[in-house]
Amino acid sequence: VLAITLLGVLVGSGVGMWLGRLMAVLYQEFYKFPFLIFSLGLDTLALAFTISVSVAVLGTFTAVRRAAVLSPAESMRPAAPANYRQAGVMPRWFSDRIDQPTRMILRRIARQPMRALLTSVGLALATAILITARFNWDSMVYMMDVNFNVAERQDLTVTFVEPQSDKAIFELRRMDGVFYAEPFRSVAVRLRNGHLQRRQSLTGLLERPRLSRPINADLASLAMPQSGVLLSKALADLIQADVGDVLQVDVLEDRKPRLDLTVAGIAETFIGTSAYLEIGALNRSLKEGPRVSGAFLMIDTAKQDAIYERLKDMPMVSAVGIIDAAQKSFNDTMDQGIGTFIAIISTFAGLIAVGVVYN
Repeated sequence: VLAITLLGVLVGSGVGMWLGRLMAVLYQEFYKFPFLIFSLGLDTLALAFTISVSVAVLGTFTAVRRAAVLSPAESMRPAAPANYRQAGVMPRWFSDRIDQPTRMILRRIARQPMRALLTSVGLALATAILITARFNWDSMVYMMDVNFNVAERQDLTVTFVEPQSDKAIFELRRMDGVFYAEPFRSVAVRLRNGHLQRRQSLTGLLERPRLSRPINADLASLAMPQSGVLLSKALADLIQADVGDVLQVDVLEDRKPRLDLTVAGIAETFIGTSAYLEIGALNRSLKEGPRVSGAFLMIDTAKQDAIYERLKDMPMVSAVGIIDAAQKSFNDTMDQGIGTFIAIISTFAGLIAVGVVYN
């Protein structure tokens, strides 16, 4: 048994290291790391070895002990026939109302309840592993649906080289194929809450944005507060901020003013961390006029290529983000990474189920 167990540990360790390196490559591609080194700790190998050997030895010891405690004469005697009486297994009134295969199944369970219980637990755990793997996929699909269809509803995101006058928005709205342009102002800041701090982009939006919208837990759009900052839940958790707390905001651009902003609300975000302020209030805090860093555009998708080419030729435009392209790229990466993960976990779940049923 120890020889078989050690062989399984060696094979499992080799396959585990191969899968670990594969997962590291997927993380590197997904998060765009320049490099990512896979390292297997000796404590992990020791834990796997200890659990595998302990379970094998315990199972073997139980079987050997059951045989060893028998006297030679009793061990050589054939096993007693199974008790096929209905009494004590199930009442007559019940057995008369079910078919023969069901009676056979229930009798087997009643005669060997512990075996039936352990088999059910083993199959339940194998099923739970499979459901957990599928949950990762379903949660990512839900996250993408909320992000690209509820929170971010624009077709294009245009970013300027430097903040422009709000007249730039009217120029975008006059373009052929542009249905609506919504301005935003983005400023690099450092948020401080006591000893906790976070470098972050502070985004100024319209009071009631239509395209890029902060949402609450019920997926309803949130209005920008006239005073105070709106934090995403992930960011609020990072700096341990709550509604009513006063944050020290160090602006990292231009004159680098220092602001004191009250947390006016918490928004739900599924991707990244965000901090929002009403765009007019942000410009006033920076002691600037109506300035914008870019715009969210709703366009005629049939004219997307022409609009994209025209935007690239504008000297004031530094970047144009196409939401459909971003969503497709994310989906491709998700299919490769999580799809591989689900295949691996499904294989493990199947092996566990087969092993439980076979034993």
